[in-house]
Amino acid sequence: MSDGPSTLARSGQAQPAQVSSGGRRDEVGSCGFERGKDNIPSNLNHVIRTTSFPIEPGEDQETNPGVFGCALADYVTSQICSRGESVEEIIPEDFGSCIMLKQKPFRLWVGCGNRQERTDEWIAFAIAV
Repeated sequence: MSDGPSTLARSGQAQPAQVSSGGRRDEVGSCGFERGKDNIPSNLNHVIRTTSFPIEPGEDQETNPGVFGCALADYVTSQICSRGESVEEIIPEDFGSCIMLKQKPFRLWVGCGNRQERTDEWIAFAIAV
């Protein structure tokens, strides 16, 4: 499922990364999204394999034990802002970090988090409701 190697730059460092879309579809969640093994809408996510995103001390105290996503959210936010779009805020969530882009006329956000028990596989997914 890999789209091939790509490069993610963070803090001036480039690391090889593999990105894939989609995932295993296990069940339909309460919002009608199909959820994969990470309880994230699997038909909307991108998996990024890299060690470029460091874990901040105490980061999982705001989410759940072993759940991270601050560094990926920072990277995605910088990419969004570099394209002239604005970000309202980054919110810790049980799955990692939520990048709130706008709330009107609809809520648009990007979820960022690590895959279960991994710190070298990350998931990003966009939701508009």
